[in-house]
Amino acid sequence: MTSISHMDVKFLWGNSNYDYVCSESLGNSGGILCIWEASIFKKINTTVSDNFIAIYGTWLPTNSKILFIAIYAPQQTSCKRKLWDYISNIVGRWNGESIIMGDFNEVRSSEERRGSCFNPYSARYFDRFISNAGLVDVTLEGYAFTWAHPSASKMSKLDRFLVSDGIFSLFPSITAICLDRHLSDHRPILLREVKLDFGPTPFRFYHSWFDYVGFDDMIKLSWHSFSHSDTNGMIRFKKKLQDLKKIIRSWIKAKKLEISGSKNEMISELGAIDKDMDRGVFDDDTVFRRFELKHKLLNVSEMESKDNFQKSKVKWAVEGDENSKFFHGIINKRRAQLAIRGIFVDGFWETEPGMIKDAFFNHFASRFKEPANHRFKLNFEFNKKLHQNQMEDLERSVSRDEIRRAVWSCGDNKSPGPDGFTFEFFKKYWDCIGSDFCEAVEYFFVNSSFSKGCNSSFVALIPKVMDAKFVNDFRPISLIGSVYKVVTKVLANRLAPVIADLISDTQSAFVAGRQILDGPFILDEILHWCKRKNKKAMFFKVDFAKAYDSVRWDYLLEVLEAFGFGRTWCNWIRGTLTSAKASILINGSPSKEYSCHRGLKQGDPLAPYLFILIMESLHLSFNRVVDEGLFKGIQLPGSLSLSHLFYADDAMFIGEWSNENLSGIINILKSFFLASGLQINILKSQLLGVCVPHQVVEQAASLIGCSIMSNKFRYLGVMVGEYSSRIKAWDDVILKLRSRLSKWKVKTLSIGGRLTLLKSVLGASPIYNMSIFKVPTGVLKVMESIRSRFFNGADQSEKKVTWVAWNKVLASKKHGGLGVSSFFALNRALLLKWVWRFVSQDGSLWYKVIRALYGSSVETHSTSLSSNWCSIMREVNKLKGKGFDFWSHCKKRIGNGDDSRFWFDCWIGDVPLRVKFPRLFAFGPEQRSLVAC
Repeated sequence: MTSISHMDVKFLWGNSNYDYVCSESLGNSGGILCIWEASIFKKINTTVSDNFIAIYGTWLPTNSKILFIAIYAPQQTSCKRKLWDYISNIVGRWNGESIIMGDFNEVRSSEERRGSCFNPYSARYFDRFISNAGLVDVTLEGYAFTWAHPSASKMSKLDRFLVSDGIFSLFPSITAICLDRHLSDHRPILLREVKLDFGPTPFRFYHSWFDYVGFDDMIKLSWHSFSHSDTNGMIRFKKKLQDLKKIIRSWIKAKKLEISGSKNEMISELGAIDKDMDRGVFDDDTVFRRFELKHKLLNVSEMESKDNFQKSKVKWAVEGDENSKFFHGIINKRRAQLAIRGIFVDGFWETEPGMIKDAFFNHFASRFKEPANHRFKLNFEFNKKLHQNQMEDLERSVSRDEIRRAVWSCGDNKSPGPDGFTFEFFKKYWDCIGSDFCEAVEYFFVNSSFSKGCNSSFVALIPKVMDAKFVNDFRPISLIGSVYKVVTKVLANRLAPVIADLISDTQSAFVAGRQILDGPFILDEILHWCKRKNKKAMFFKVDFAKAYDSVRWDYLLEVLEAFGFGRTWCNWIRGTLTSAKASILINGSPSKEYSCHRGLKQGDPLAPYLFILIMESLHLSFNRVVDEGLFKGIQLPGSLSLSHLFYADDAMFIGEWSNENLSGIINILKSFFLASGLQINILKSQLLGVCVPHQVVEQAASLIGCSIMSNKFRYLGVMVGEYSSRIKAWDDVILKLRSRLSKWKVKTLSIGGRLTLLKSVLGASPIYNMSIFKVPTGVLKVMESIRSRFFNGADQSEKKVTWVAWNKVLASKKHGGLGVSSFFALNRALLLKWVWRFVSQDGSLWYKVIRALYGSSVETHSTSLSSNWCSIMREVNKLKGKGFDFWSHCKKRIGNGDDSRFWFDCWIGDVPLRVKFPRLFAFGPEQRSLVAC
């Protein structure tokens, strides 16, 4: 069918109340038909092309302007790029919301293709189009792939819905689903609003309630009126909170009804006054009454905006923006993206709320069930143990000041647990509630246990993948109760100062003074060194399956005893673990409770410290393997050898290339699993061979069942092995910056809001990568251009007059600027921090590696090699040529003198004394003596 008539459309639609637009096909290919209900959508204008139809109009139920674009994209990459540019231009000029749908003939990532080649450059251009147009890819429920070859050997996700952010405000329950395919090679996709009832939602405290007249008095009178006689302080506090919740619910409900009626009356009275004023009938009393009404309405609006700000979880705000479309959009978009409307259960797509809740309950109840009794046990002494005074300090009695400090260190607006109260509530009413709170916490430290029902938590589900369709596609984050959180906060605060004495420098997570970027920096340097020296090496990146959830409690307690923790401390840790129960939050509604018999809670302040102690036991075990000669690490110049790096559950093993080394890693990890419960996911683990033939690496990977890692790989969010001087290496960073400073945010934020967002975005992806690599000048210019356009309220694709020079915005406030940090200056400052760390000899593993590779004297370090450290040193020399001498700002400070050499270190300027006074140096009897000698 090459053309279509009204009769054909009427037959398809089923009635006469329709309108339509079509683009005719070319033979048996192409052709687009758009039909809609005339009483729902009113067409204003259309644009018809071979590859798309654009329909501009009004969505009548809400009187909203919406642009619908149906796409049938061409196969050729160049034609697709022209189409993306044209569509982006159309969307940019449209003053309304947009929905783009159809066959895009393109994917966004390698996960969206199976059995066919993936073009990363074409995908990146498609991603850039989505970002520049301010669009959001609506998550497709149901099947993962929308197109399949007749043989089913090739599958891709070619069809999708792209919408503007404002669509989530118009249709808060919007969802997309991929349906069954019958005769066509494409599956049909459906965009719809689905409102499902998953059950009641628990109580949650909102900070706007503080501003209600009489709320403070109600809280204090209610709390003092409770007369629970339980001798158990924890149970008494729990019952008081439960009673208080009932009173607050009732009081707030009545207050909101009162305010709602009062608001409507004020709006009605204000309208009547405005009509009188239009007719000229008013006096001073009327003007004053109008001012009074507007002030009261503003107060009501401000209270409503506080709820929006709290729900949005945005950590920054500008007065006046809290009630804007931006915060409404954030809330609705997050709800739409995190909502679970269906999952696959036994191969079938289930959307019934009860079935979904049962599926998640069964999955997590099984995951946290009691492990088998038999396991491997530790059979060696740990060489690091707590001192007696440290152990006694950990087990001291808890004081009320310590409890109060723990409460004040908890975030005000963190998602609450089953009790529903935020810590801002407890801080505000501490004089009233604090004594009971302290008694509840003290009960735990006396009895080493939580009372029944006081160790319950909610589990929030965070998708681990873009299109989460199975129960194991979600990561559980525990929302713990306030008493439990303070107990574990007290324990964590005590453990933090001593844990550095137990954890080796191969671990860089959760220990004060250690840097997350040390690991990627070290790997990048070793990788380049191995290539320069043509040294055969292996890098084995281990993926632990559900690491936090798999920890055996009996192994954890055994590790604590091996580190020298006392009986009381171990009982406290056991008390935080046992009697734990949890329920899953599905779209805000909790499932049934299940008991936990293993695992650590992600969201518990103590859990990270306990986990790295477990990983330290793996480090000690692996060191024994290395000492026995069963594994050979990378031997760097000097005496430094490196065999592994850990950052929480991210583990990287490094060593000489050999089958014995590889089997040694696998064997120690199997033993570790049989002792601790932490099992590696071999399919997700990756092997890289440096200076090793690809065929040999393939054979080794096939033998153990892992995948092969590229020479350029991601570790802790940073690309290792990448040549950062190439502009293409920064494409992902630029894309992220564009998406975070999107067109929708330009339209919905005031200039003050845009300025604040500009500053807060510096804490996101750009600064992380800029902290370790020298950014090419061309990339920095592009990033500054994106920020400049955003600040001036201009879309990335349009030109707009700028009223303030960008250099003025970047200037400090004391020089008349707005204090926005320059990316150029920021990148250099962050890189110079590494130089400062080296010259200050911080003793970290990173420092030891750089010293082993380049020498102890920084002035002898090469700048001609292709490594990250050399690029930083080149930047130092370049700055010196421009008049900024970094070394002149560095001065030596003597510690114990063990790392300070009198003749070889720089004491005055950037030249050592042996160079300044060569004749005196020549006569010196002990030229390499240390200052400590």
